[in-house]
Amino acid sequence: MDRSALNRWTLLGEKKADLLTLPEVERYGSENSGDADYVSLYGFRPAEWYARGVRIAGRTAVECTRDRLADLIGRDISAVAARTAAGAVPLAVDLFAGSGNTLFWIKRHLPRPPGDGLVVLFVAPSWGRALSEESGLDLRGTSPPVAQVMRFCSHALGARPMLFGVQLADQTEQDSLAEVTALLAWSALRMYDINAPGHRAGLLVGTTGWSPDA
Repeated sequence: MDRSALNRWTLLGEKKADLLTLPEVERYGSENSGDADYVSLYGFRPAEWYARGVRIAGRTAVECTRDRLADLIGRDISAVAARTAAGAVPLAVDLFAGSGNTLFWIKRHLPRPPGDGLVVLFVAPSWGRALSEESGLDLRGTSPPVAQVMRFCSHALGARPMLFGVQLADQTEQDSLAEVTALLAWSALRMYDINAPGHRAGLLVGTTGWSPDA
């Protein structure tokens, strides 16, 4: 979900719901980051996934979590999951999957044996108007608010140990971050230096029902 590029490319303003051609996908990557292969998904460069019959809409090109970032998120979530005594991870959920690429990389790095144990939940609702150049990302303004999603998950899953991953922007409104962090028993922040300063992506990783430090 590299939303720092939102509104940078006028073509996407006209083609949010339309399927893009390969030249359009590569043009978006070149104009956004100087890399025609920027929108790499599921381990494939655009030309490779396009050749396999995959097509994406303009909105997906802007909002998807590309391979390089999704891989880092998956690694960090897996590193925390490995510290639980709850056993294997039978369930990993992305409630706002979009392209599903983040979930693909999370599952790629998580241990796979089935069984009862930790539930991993990646929470990245649509940012929409929650993101502004002045105040950054307000987690209370996502659709739905991040804290509301986390409370719903905790209610639905009861006492099961959970590991949350919440995607952040380079600048995140601190009161909204504090509201989310207060719902967690343990948490840590990660920032990824794969974009220019001011457009970096981040991750809040945290737990309920257990602590990796215990």
